[in-house]
Amino acid sequence: MDAGDLSIVHHIGLVLLALWAAASFGCCHSVVFLIAFLYLYMVNARCAMRLRKRIQHAEMKSAYQQRLLSDGESVRWLNHAVKKMWPICMEKIVSQLLRPIIPWFLDKFKPWIVSKASVQELYMGRDSPIFTSMRVLPETSDDDHLVLELGMNFLSAEDMSVVLAMQLHKSVGLGMTANMHLTRMHVEGKVLLGVKFVRSWPFLGRLRLCFVEPPYFQMTVKPLVGHGLDVTEFPGISGWLDKLMDTAFGQTLVEPNMLVINMEKFSSTPSENNWFNIEERPPVAYVKLEILEGLDMKPADINGLSDPYVRGRIGLFKFQTQIQRKTLSPKWFEEFKIPITSWEASNELVMEVRDKDHMFDDSLGECTVDVNELRGGQRHDKWISLKNVKKGRIHLAITIEDVSEETEATTSLEESPAKTDAKLPLPTSADSKSDAAKLLEERKVILDEVEHIDFDGQEQPGGVYVHRPGTGVPQTWESRKGRARNPDTEILQEVDISKEAPPTPTPKSGRGGMFNMGSFFRRNSKKGSSRDLIDPSIPTSPGPQTGS
Repeated sequence: MDAGDLSIVHHIGLVLLALWAAASFGCCHSVVFLIAFLYLYMVNARCAMRLRKRIQHAEMKSAYQQRLLSDGESVRWLNHAVKKMWPICMEKIVSQLLRPIIPWFLDKFKPWIVSKASVQELYMGRDSPIFTSMRVLPETSDDDHLVLELGMNFLSAEDMSVVLAMQLHKSVGLGMTANMHLTRMHVEGKVLLGVKFVRSWPFLGRLRLCFVEPPYFQMTVKPLVGHGLDVTEFPGISGWLDKLMDTAFGQTLVEPNMLVINMEKFSSTPSENNWFNIEERPPVAYVKLEILEGLDMKPADINGLSDPYVRGRIGLFKFQTQIQRKTLSPKWFEEFKIPITSWEASNELVMEVRDKDHMFDDSLGECTVDVNELRGGQRHDKWISLKNVKKGRIHLAITIEDVSEETEATTSLEESPAKTDAKLPLPTSADSKSDAAKLLEERKVILDEVEHIDFDGQEQPGGVYVHRPGTGVPQTWESRKGRARNPDTEILQEVDISKEAPPTPTPKSGRGGMFNMGSFFRRNSKKGSSRDLIDPSIPTSPGPQTGS
C-alpha cells in the first residue's frame, strides 16, 4: 500500500511511534515536534485534496450517467473535427463507400426506360455534413453494444459532381448512353447507428445504419451537361421522383430496414502491406551545445551567492548541467549533443539558469537561441544576456553538425532487419468450427430478406447488405399516396456551419419557383415505432402491431 493511500489515522500513529522512539533515545528537541506537525499538516492537505477529487468525480459520473440516455448533446467538437478531416480523407472514404451502393440503388429502382446504370464520377463536394445532436439509446434486445441516434444535415457545396451513365432500352433510345449530372444534394434526418465490437482484429465487428423516419431529401439533376436545366423542377418528373425516393428510402434505409456493414469480412481480405507501423524520423542534424561559463549572476542566497545550474530543451529533448556551489561566476564546461529531426520545425533552444535550494529552486534568468539560423557547420561562440533579471550573462558555443549520407545509409541498413521482424502476420484462415457457425448464422439470416451489395476487390460476399425483417415485424413506414410536392423547397447557396440545425422549410401551397426539387419525406400517422435495431443473425419474432 502506498503511503499516500493510508488514512490520516495511520499517519498519526506513525508520528506518535516516531516521537516515542525519539523520546526513548533522549531526543526530545522542539525541532522534532515541529517536523512531526509539518508532516501531519502536509499529509492532511493531501488526503483532503484526494477526497475532494473523488467526491467531485463521483458526482460528475452520476450526473453524466443520468443525462446520457435522455439529453441530446450538441456535438460542436465533432462538427469541427469532421470539417477539418473532410477535405483530407473523409470525403474520399465516403465516396469509396457510396460508389458500389449507388449502382445497386439505381439497378433496383431505375425507371423502365433505363436498362443499365453506372457511376462514372463521384465527388461529394468540399462541404462536410453537420451533426445537430447525438444521444445514446438504452441497451437493445439484440447484440449491438452501442446504439447512437444522430441528427444529420448534409447540404453539398456547388462543386459536388456525380456523373451517372444511363443506358436506354433499345426500344426507346436505341441503346444509347446518356449522362446525368447530380450537382447538388440535401439530406436531413435522424440516423440510428448500431455498433458491435469483437475481441480480435478488426475489433469493430459490424455497423448498422438506418433512418428513424423518412428523411428530407432534395437533389439537382441535370441531363447531358452539368450546366443545363434542372429536370426535377418539372411537375411530372418531380412527383415521380418524390415517389421513387420515398419508396427507395422506405424499403432500404428506414427503420426497421437498415444497411449493414460487416467489418470482419472487409478486413478478412489478405493484404501485402502491414496495417500497423511506427514511423520514427531519423535526425537530420545534431546540435553540439557547449555551456562554458556564466558571469555576474544574481545572488539568490542569504550569503550573497548562488548555486547555479542550467536547464534547457530543444523541442522534446531536455538537458541539465551540474550544480556549481556558492558562486556568481560558475564554470560548467559541459557539452551536449542534441538531435534535430526536421528543419521545418521551429528549433528554438530555450535555456534557464536556476539556483538550487532545498525547497524550491529560484530562477536566475533565461535566454533563447534560434538554432535554424546557425546552420553551416561553423562554431558560434556567444555571450548571451539573461532575460527577466537585471544582470547575468552566459557563455555558449553552438555547432550544427549535419548528418552525412553515409551515416543515413548505415542507419537504414541497421533498421531494415528490425522492421522486417516487426511485421505482424495477419490471419488468413479460420477454424472449421467457426466457419460452420458462420454458415449456420447466414442460413438464419435467409429467414429475413437480405440483399448483398458487391464491392470490387472483396473476396467474401456479405460485407455490405440491406436487411429487411421478416413478415412478423410490423413496418414502421408507409409510402405516400397522392401527397403534393412542396413547391417552395430550394437548395441554398451555402450552409452556415455555426448553425447546428438549419430551419426546415415549411410548405406553402399555390406557388411555384425555380430550383424546386422535392418535398419532405414524413412517416404516416403511425406512432410508437420501435427504435431497436434488428439483428440480421437472429430470426425475428412477431411483435405487436402498433396503431395510430
